[in-house]
Amino acid sequence: MVRYYTISDFLHLDEQEKLDAIERFLNHVKRNKVIYSRLVLLIALVMKSNGIVYAESFETSLNSSARQIIDMLLVLAKYSFLGLGLKEMMSTMIAGGSFKDATTSGMQYLLTYVLIRLYPSLFNMFSKINF
Repeated sequence: MVRYYTISDFLHLDEQEKLDAIERFLNHVKRNKVIYSRLVLLIALVMKSNGIVYAESFETSLNSSARQIIDMLLVLAKYSFLGLGLKEMMSTMIAGGSFKDATTSGMQYLLTYVLIRLYPSLFNMFSKINF
């Protein structure tokens, strides 16, 4: 059976669905207070650079937080590409390749790391150019 609604009934149903969704979200937050408090603490620790967070503007704290995240990812990339390059060089040498082949296969990872390392500075350099 098809149910028909008037416009006012339909708008009331739409508002009720939105309120139900908000109520479910609030109940989820109430049930998981510990996890959300850990999340807030983690965000506060990441956003705190060397000063007081509330004394800085939002953009400054966001920029410093993004810089910290980029620095952490660059350290991770450094060691992961170093490890992958060494693994590739060893596997090439064990498979019977020459030193030149092993160096070439390991150099690919080194160049990838250099590119990732230079990319943020290139982005900053090109962002200052006005087109």
